[in-house]
Amino acid sequence: MSRNLILIFSILLLARVSDAQDHCGTACPVCTGELKLDRNSESYNSQLLKSGSFNWFTIYTPVPHDEDGEKGSTSLSFGLFNRLETGLTMGLESWEVRGKIKTLAIPESKFRPALIAGVGNFSPTDVESNGYLMLAKGIMWTFPIWSYAGMAKPFDGRKVEPILGLSVGVVPSSGLMAIYDGQEFHLGAAYQPIKFLSFGAMAVEMKHLGLFASFNGNLAALKSTNTSEP
Repeated sequence: MSRNLILIFSILLLARVSDAQDHCGTACPVCTGELKLDRNSESYNSQLLKSGSFNWFTIYTPVPHDEDGEKGSTSLSFGLFNRLETGLTMGLESWEVRGKIKTLAIPESKFRPALIAGVGNFSPTDVESNGYLMLAKGIMWTFPIWSYAGMAKPFDGRKVEPILGLSVGVVPSSGLMAIYDGQEFHLGAAYQPIKFLSFGAMAVEMKHLGLFASFNGNLAALKSTNTSEP
């Protein structure tokens, strides 16, 4: 299954979208504040945060990215019950706060990908809400590989969009990634200097530079540290 996902992604990556778009894709990391390939610690289970874990992800690009002029976002996510993840995302330019939630419908096994369903970018005053369904799989060869493939449906009447992602670890603590968000391609590289922290750069829409950082942690561990201090 993982080889099929990688093959499908590679074919679509070569078949670049030729028509001009007036909006970004539903899985755009700049607007959603989420990078679905960001798995840099044992806090993750099939690309969902484990219960009690959290992730803070921020991405910024100096060039306005979408029709609203958004230049990035910051997002805080929490894992609940090992099968549910929820969080809030705030645009760095608009300061608009949006919610997100996703669930692990079927867990990943040795030969079976995980099935994940979610809703993102929902806000009482916004129409950018969307739902998505995707298969996700991690495999370990000579180097680690994570991939996902799925479909996303904007709730504003637009058509269903395919979403794809591939991440490959090339050297210890470093990796390369490629993302198709439903409308545009993004290529990136990330480096993990310490266990729960990573930094990266991304070619947003294959044209503009974006910088991102991700920090993972565990609420129980933080609480234990605070209570042990004199």
